[in-house]
Amino acid sequence: MTTRRDFLKSTATAAMVCCGATAFATLLESCSPYKKIWVAEEKKGKITIKKTDLGSDKFAVVKSNSGNLPADIYLTQLPDGNFSALLMLCTHKQCDVKPLGNKLDCPCHGSEFSNTGVVLKGPASKPLVNYIVTVDDSNIYIHLK
Repeated sequence: MTTRRDFLKSTATAAMVCCGATAFATLLESCSPYKKIWVAEEKKGKITIKKTDLGSDKFAVVKSNSGNLPADIYLTQLPDGNFSALLMLCTHKQCDVKPLGNKLDCPCHGSEFSNTGVVLKGPASKPLVNYIVTVDDSNIYIHLK
């Protein structure tokens, strides 16, 4: 019986051989469950995102072009309507965490975090860095300081 992992490995290998790595990366990007929002600049210690850029997606990965952040930011709207913005850097050994449903997963050592940064499973013992988020009628602001 083929496991899900074996199937994904063989499919990925076949796609890379058949289509080339660039085409495969584009395919994965199009299947991604979240948007990547490229930020042109940070102004006065905050990142501004248009609500229309987020759209109806459950979450987005915000990439800053300034180089001031050690990792991307995970932005999600919570059931109460508020937003959560988390630095996607595990507090255990500083690996990049990955969105996985309503939580974030550290592929290096298996730590798991809620979409508000709370540790769900170790070895990490500290929550993810959480940024203050404010909104107005058309924008979402992630305050970096």
